[in-house]
Amino acid sequence: MDILIGITQGDDGWFYQNLASLIGTFIATIGFVIAIEQLRRNAKTLEGDLALKLDDKISQHRDVYRELFEGGKYYDTIPSNQIEKIEFYLTFFDTASFLVQNKQIKIDQINSLYGYRLMCLMHNKNIQQIILTKSKSWSNLLWLYDRIISCREKCGQEIPRKENKLINHE
Repeated sequence: MDILIGITQGDDGWFYQNLASLIGTFIATIGFVIAIEQLRRNAKTLEGDLALKLDDKISQHRDVYRELFEGGKYYDTIPSNQIEKIEFYLTFFDTASFLVQNKQIKIDQINSLYGYRLMCLMHNKNIQQIILTKSKSWSNLLWLYDRIISCREKCGQEIPRKENKLINHE
């Protein structure tokens, strides 16, 4: 019995110090794992919130999108009094480009949510005329367009109006 007591207590309480250190390390590791998981969940929640805000923003331009789509009244000709309204719609994609470039949202997420719409828009000859006359002003939009078209080509996704693809727009 004296031998057992000597092993567990020792002169300096070595066993209890190491046991306390081991337990402390174990608890800290569990806390670290929980913190990492919480950060991951928070990031996913923020991504979801951002996607909802973007969707709300683009929904404000639903009428413009509808009129620019095939069969819409601005598909063949855009009246000069509607250009400003259309430019506001284009700024949505400028903003999306900014978010991608700053790594706040991934390009594949933008492609998934808005890629088809962007392709329809950018392959409209009238929209191209608006953009290309001020290409320096639309550099972020053109950057996003290039990334989305590349993404869609790699994934084998549909590229509407591909025959109107923008080439050498720099």
